[in-house]
Amino acid sequence: VKELNDLNNLKGRDFLQAEFCNPKSENSIIYTWVWNAPVNYEVIDKKIEEFCKVGIEGFYILPYPKNFRPLQFIPDTDLDYLSKEFFEFVKYAVDKGKAQGMEVWLYDEGGYPSGGAAGKTFAENPKAIETVIGQRDINLMPNDKYAPADDVIATFCDKERVYGGYTNSKDIILTEYYTKLEKEIYPARFNCVDSTNKSVIDTFINNTYEAYKKNLGDTFDGVSAIFTDEPQVLTAFVPENLFEKFYEKYGYDIKDYIYCIYDKKLAITREEQLARVHYGMLIGDLFYENFCKNIAEWCSENNIMFTGHLNIDHRP
Repeated sequence: VKELNDLNNLKGRDFLQAEFCNPKSENSIIYTWVWNAPVNYEVIDKKIEEFCKVGIEGFYILPYPKNFRPLQFIPDTDLDYLSKEFFEFVKYAVDKGKAQGMEVWLYDEGGYPSGGAAGKTFAENPKAIETVIGQRDINLMPNDKYAPADDVIATFCDKERVYGGYTNSKDIILTEYYTKLEKEIYPARFNCVDSTNKSVIDTFINNTYEAYKKNLGDTFDGVSAIFTDEPQVLTAFVPENLFEKFYEKYGYDIKDYIYCIYDKKLAITREEQLARVHYGMLIGDLFYENFCKNIAEWCSENNIMFTGHLNIDHRP
């Protein structure tokens, strides 16, 4: 009860009915303004005029570059993402919105999910390509010695782990779990980067956050927040030095349970379920430290709020 009373007594915590009914612009709904068509000064003037007429008090610009998801659709735009012309139009739109008393944010990606800088992160940092777990079955003939390939993480006969030199008196099937690059699965998803790797996110920050700050100049100081959109890691993801980091934190070899990391339906026992939980917790820690905290610290240093939403954040 004391803690609740202390909370209620905090300055600025009082509920103001009048402000709730007529919120200030910084507390209003922030609309997504998608740039997926030709943009010029006239278009920007017209759109912001329309926003004001219908009572829109805040927006951020979500650009769809020409190479965003080319297998699904091609945006009707001639504006190159992160180009000098792009920043000139963004600067003009921000200034125009602020002049109308609107709340204006920035958006940190060309399309989504955040991290790829519409392909620039991949182009400049080879570590951006995610490594994931693959599965394949191989036949082992009677008395043949098993020799794992270089890409193999661990091999199992049912759920019993086997190693190089393993033999059997009869014909059996072994299941290998191995590493492969994400681009072999989804070659067009250039925005899905390794968001647990600090050097990758540093590259992303330099290509987007630093670029906005540099190109917007004094206009950047009038922006209150940057929105990040659906940063994520893939299922059965293998971050850099995963196995060493896992053993250091939890004291056992996650390779012994790699089958239930690949397929959650195989996690039946308590030990298997716990291994999946530990794996998820470690991935979450790495994601927080290298994406969330890394960007949040940049925003704090530059006096701007960091906001957005995580992928599938509406599903527990």
